[in-house]
Amino acid sequence: IAVGYSNGANIAANAILTREDGFRKAILFHAMPSGAAMPDFSLADATVFLTAGVNDPLISAEGSQQLIDLLVERDAVVTDVWTQQGHQLTLPEVEAARDWYGTLL
Repeated sequence: IAVGYSNGANIAANAILTREDGFRKAILFHAMPSGAAMPDFSLADATVFLTAGVNDPLISAEGSQQLIDLLVERDAVVTDVWTQQGHQLTLPEVEAARDWYGTLL
């Protein structure tokens, strides 16, 4: 399971979207797609938890939604949590990720 925040989440998201043999489970805090052309393959076996801040000045809500859309278009199961916060990682996000992870066990 890949876990990343901000740049680390962007790297993990890129690995999911570009490598057929890449991660298939991930917790992505405040991520967006790289903007580069992506190969097209199914992510039907992928499960992703993603958080985003509506008021994030670094990772826009539109960028986070684009990532969600890319994952869903390829049939990944995506659980997303949106906060009214900015770019900071909040306790409710971490707790929601913990709870999501618990469903995988």
